Amino acid sequence: MRVIYIAGYGRSGSTLLDIALGNAGGVAGLGELTALSRHVWPRDEYCACGERVRACTFWSRVVERWEAGAAPVGRAGQLGQMGQKNEEARAGGIERRLAHLARAQRHLEALPGIARLPHPARALHRRETHALFAAISREAAGDPVAPPPFLVDSSKLPGRGFALAATPGIDLHVIHLVRDPRAVVWSMSKSIARELERGVQKEIRPRASAYVAMRWALVNRAAERLCRKVGAQRSARVRYEDLVADPAGTIATVLHPWRDREMPLAGTHGGGEGVLYPAHQVAGSRHRMKDSLVIRADEAWRNEMPAARQRLVGVLTGAMAHRYGYRTETIRPSSASLAAGV
Repeated sequence: MRVIYIAGYGRSGSTLLDIALGNAGGVAGLGELTALSRHVWPRDEYCACGERVRACTFWSRVVERWEAGAAPVGRAGQLGQMGQKNEEARAGGIERRLAHLARAQRHLEALPGIARLPHPARALHRRETHALFAAISREAAGDPVAPPPFLVDSSKLPGRGFALAATPGIDLHVIHLVRDPRAVVWSMSKSIARELERGVQKEIRPRASAYVAMRWALVNRAAERLCRKVGAQRSARVRYEDLVADPAGTIATVLHPWRDREMPLAGTHGGGEGVLYPAHQVAGSRHRMKDSLVIRADEAWRNEMPAARQRLVGVLTGAMAHRYGYRTETIRPSSASLAAGV
């Protein structure tokens, strides 16, 4: 199973990249798959198709395949034997398995990685994750004899990337997605109200600039380690700014060394060049809930972000930002932003 994992920090365009990849032939964009067991399926949240996930034809069939194709989880959190009775497997089986997988995910997918994880949880994570991706791959292929597509997981967490790299049966490819840290800090300073049907499952509150800047550096450093783990031939770095400037070209450049057959460029399906269509992405930004979209740059921070806050971010992220091609000189904000202060 060939999996493209998008690693990086939040508010960097991972949902846009997921959708753009999913519009290329032979690729299935799936959203933040770590959330499927943590809250999307248990709370019956919305799929990008507009249906709640349990009513979505794609995800309901995936879960049916997953439930039927792998052993149930026992009371101790271990995987049961394949020969156990169906009655035991279905007595709250899928909810129990999801709960056990979510518990293992909280340990295994944390930023430090897998070093301190107890072996039973690690084994459970690998087996259930393999079973889930196998179910997704079969459903996404559609035709039993068709070659399985690349599966895109835009969960971003580097720890999850390390876990997927250690899962037998998964051929992991990594895209390290980065964005100017000033843009990320400014985006995370904004609150977003809870709107279930628009894909915002909880209120998103603003975060302190220093915290976001330091976390940006920490997560991206871990994403660099993940890329080194899978190797240069199976990893690529994409900047948000390059993606929004040329979505089709960026996707073609990333996929070219990985694909073994011709794939059409992103944005050429249906309504015209540059128009992208979400499919069945679970979790992610509000972009996935649109019927269609054209990727455009969000550069509001350049006109709105106070100079003092820009300088703070530059001090905390300067070396890494420069390595990714970002110049950290202060951009003069508008007069309204100056009045707002830090």
